[in-house]
Formats: sequence, C-alpha cells, structure tokens
Amino acid sequence: MVDLLYNPNKANLMKIGIVIQARMGSSRLPGKVLMDIGGQPLLSYIHSRLNHLNERYSLIVATTVNNKDDILADFCFGHKIKFWRGPELDVLSRFFQLSTLEDFDIIVRLNADCPFLDAEFVQNKIEIFLEKMPEIDYASTILKETYPLGIHVEIMTMAALTRAYNQCDNPELREHVTPFIYQNPSLFKLFGFQSAQNNSNLRLTIDYPEDAAFVTEVLRLLREKQMDETVDNIVNLLKNSNNLIAYNQHIKKPQKIEKTFYKAD
Repeated sequence: MVDLLYNPNKANLMKIGIVIQARMGSSRLPGKVLMDIGGQPLLSYIHSRLNHLNERYSLIVATTVNNKDDILADFCFGHKIKFWRGPELDVLSRFFQLSTLEDFDIIVRLNADCPFLDAEFVQNKIEIFLEKMPEIDYASTILKETYPLGIHVEIMTMAALTRAYNQCDNPELREHVTPFIYQNPSLFKLFGFQSAQNNSNLRLTIDYPEDAAFVTEVLRLLREKQMDETVDNIVNLLKNSNNLIAYNQHIKKPQKIEKTFYKAD
C-alpha cells in the first residue's frame, strides 16, 4: 500500500476522500449549515459547488452523533448526499473513523461554513499535493495566510492522519483535527498553498449573521452580473466594492493558527 500512497504516477489508483465537516451546534451561529444562502441551504449550495468532484473522488459530509444533528442527517439522506456520523467533540476521531471505513489514502478536509470553495480550486490543490508527494504529508491554505479567510483547504495522507490520531492526547487539538500535524513539523512534512496575491484581509466564511448577509449579497451581485461563482471572480468583485467589504470586515479575525485554531463547524 505504501507504493500506491507515495507514487504520484499511480495517483489514479489512490482513493481520495473529500470530507465536508458540518454540524448544527455552532456556538456562534447555530444551525448555519442549513440556513438559506442565495436561495438554498448552505450545505446544499456548498455540496453542489463541489459535486463535480464526485466523478473522481468520494465526497462525503462528516457530522456528529449528537441528536441535534439528526435534522442534518435527515437533510443529507433526503438530498442523496453521502454522510457519516461520528464523535462531536473528538473530531479527529470522526475523521479517522470515516477515513478508515472508506479506506481513504488521502483526505481533503473542508468546512461547511466556507461557501465559496469551488471544484476547480479544490482540484488544483489536490493536483499540487499529488505532484509533491512523497515530499509532503500535509498541505493547507492556512499555513501561510494569503487566501481569504474561508478559502480553507487541508489535504493529508492517511498515514499522517493515523499518526495524529494515535499520538495526539490533547482534547482541544483533537477537536480541531489537524493542529497536532501542523504544530509538529519535526514529525510531519508540511506545505503551504499560497495565492499569487495576498488576499488574507478578506472574509469569506460564515460565523455570524453579518457573514450570512454578506454571502447572500455577493451571490446576488454575481448573478446580476452573470459572473461565474468562482474564487477568483469573488475576490475581484470584493476588491472593486468597498461597500460590499464593509458588511463583515469589522469582525475580528481568529488568532494565528500556531496559537489557537479557529472553530470550523
């Protein structure tokens, strides 16, 4: 199995899982994953943007066994969205159990509060990861902050996830899945995806009502202008609209990842 895991020439033989982390019990904006965004539930919108990747990879929602998430599981079932339910707070175990069950070789971790990720963007990051194997175990857009907050992709090998699962004994780190990996560069080979331009001042995540209003307005303008809803188009739209940026740019940015990893779901 090691040969398949580390040989990019055989990447088509590897099983890659794209996992969207989601739950209803957000501390800052409960129920946000099913709130209306541009005419459809947030999770449905995100899944539809990424569904093209299902042709090559396994796209799955990872939620919790908490009763609060029964409604989320029912939503996924009713909309034919593949899902898995695991521990609520030990999210590292949730990802490990799912990845073991699905026999993933590579895991792509996405968050359900990042609506503007698109299939082309995620595919590009997967290709870069495969090209750089076996020189990297983990890659992310957050190691070197150049992308907007909310354009968040993490990719890791199953070997790296397994090592983190077995060795991390800090409940707070386990809740956020990957800090044990990127805080231990002596144990893992890390790589930071970087944008050609630094747009880290932009906020494209949904944590507060202002964020939801912002995302809804962005979608309205994109559709009004008949622009494709890509990461690049969204960034360009924001750079040409100070009024739009004002919706949510007053919200304090999370602390740097070396200190505290911001809550994902």
